[in-house]
Amino acid sequence: MIFLSLRGLMKEIFFSKKISYFDIFKLTRYYYPHKKLIFGFSREEVYTAYIDISINENTFFSNFKKNTKYEINRAKREGIIFEEEKNIKLFYNYYNEFAATKQLEFIKYKTLLKYKDYFIITKAVKDKLILSMHLHIYNDDIAILLYSASQFRNIKDKKIKNLIGYSNRFLHFEDMLYFKNIGCIYYDFGGYAYNTDDKSKQNINQFKDSFSCIPKKRYIYTSWLLYSLIFIKNILRLKIQKL
Repeated sequence: MIFLSLRGLMKEIFFSKKISYFDIFKLTRYYYPHKKLIFGFSREEVYTAYIDISINENTFFSNFKKNTKYEINRAKREGIIFEEEKNIKLFYNYYNEFAATKQLEFIKYKTLLKYKDYFIITKAVKDKLILSMHLHIYNDDIAILLYSASQFRNIKDKKIKNLIGYSNRFLHFEDMLYFKNIGCIYYDFGGYAYNTDDKSKQNINQFKDSFSCIPKKRYIYTSWLLYSLIFIKNILRLKIQKL
């Protein structure tokens, strides 16, 4: 998977089998390549959390924690359904409304368009009310969760809040089945805060652990040219904030 931004000047490459020496002199970042570090790139160690979805559906479902299995089944009993969403603008607005409630960084519409050839948007819906939405990028082997959103902080009705809680686990499970059916082998929850002391990150880890995911060490390689530009940009941003 190759994504271009900054009018094609910056390149992001996922799961590459090789790293090109020519990319040392370009604005390039490799996510989780199969090849080891070569000269001219900085290396960042990260963790992700994944599940093998190539095995029998009942087998990986049986590995989920008891409460997770209950909430998935409860969502089905409540009439929550899984749907694919084609409207990028709908997801863009939905996610940014969610981000505002959690003080998260907003996504830019052009960022979503960068991924459009490799992403799938899904949603959990009841009676036309969107309870939660996910956006993944994927290739033949793996689907990676990039963005997840729900609107429970804007809803006071306790029953609806409970439904949204059920819906998020339900949607993850249905996502797994969706990507399994199109041939993916792994479902990746994205980042995993390994050995963290941050309580909020621990809570997110516990949510992912409830699906019996496996933490996996991966590496991100950034060309020195791009790394230098990011470093300078951050310095300038700090100086502006102090003004």
